[in-house]
Amino acid sequence: MTTPGRTKTVGRISRAEQARATKAKLASAALDLFAKQGFAATSTRQIAETAGVSEGLIFHHYPTKLDLLLGVTSHHEVFGLKVRALMTDSKGVPVRGQLEALAQTFVSTLAPERKETMLVRVLLSEALTTPELGKLLHRTRETVIASIESYLQARIDEEELRSDLDPSVAAQGLLGALVWFFLTHQHLNPRAWRAQSRRYAQRLVDLWLRGALAEPRLSSSGSKVRRGASE
Repeated sequence: MTTPGRTKTVGRISRAEQARATKAKLASAALDLFAKQGFAATSTRQIAETAGVSEGLIFHHYPTKLDLLLGVTSHHEVFGLKVRALMTDSKGVPVRGQLEALAQTFVSTLAPERKETMLVRVLLSEALTTPELGKLLHRTRETVIASIESYLQARIDEEELRSDLDPSVAAQGLLGALVWFFLTHQHLNPRAWRAQSRRYAQRLVDLWLRGALAEPRLSSSGSKVRRGASE
C-alpha cells in the first residue's frame, strides 16, 4: 500500500514533468515564430496559439517574452554554449586537437537544418534592434571569448604557443572568423554547408596554427632567409 507521503512525491514528479513538457512546447513554438517573423514582431498570443495553450500559461512560466527567449536558449544547445563547454576543463589538451574539435563543433552545431541554427539567427539579427538581446549576446560573447582565451593562455604557459601571443586577440579572431562564415553562408543547403564549412574550418585551424608566412629557405651561406627577403 502506498503511503500518503509517497503519493505526494509521485504527484510532485508528475507536475514537474508536465511543466517541463509545457516549457518545451512553448520553446519550440516560440523558436519557429521568432525565426519566421523576428522576435519583436512575434506576440505571446501567436506563440500560445501555435503551442495550443492559453496565453496566461506562457506568463505562468515566463514573466516576459524576453524570459521566454532565454527559456528557448536553455532548451537548445547553441554554438556559444557548446564552445564554452568544450573549452572548460580542457587546458591539458594539445592545441591542434582542441581547435579541430572546436571546428567540428562549429560544423555540426550550426548546420542549416538544426533548430539551434534558427536560434542563433534570431539572436544575431534581433540583437541590433532589441537592447535586451544585445546585452544577452554581448554577455554570451564575452563568456565564450574568455573560455577560449583561458585555454590559449594555458597552452602558452605550457610553451606550446608563442609567449608573445595575445590570447584575447587570438580568441576573438578565431571565433569571429567562424561566425563571419556562418553569417555569409546561410544560403547553403545542408549538404553544401557540411562540405564547405568543414573545409573552411579545417583550413582556418591550419592557418591559425601555421601562419601565413612561407617557411624560411637557406641562403648560400647556410643561414635561414624568409622568402621575399634579400640575402
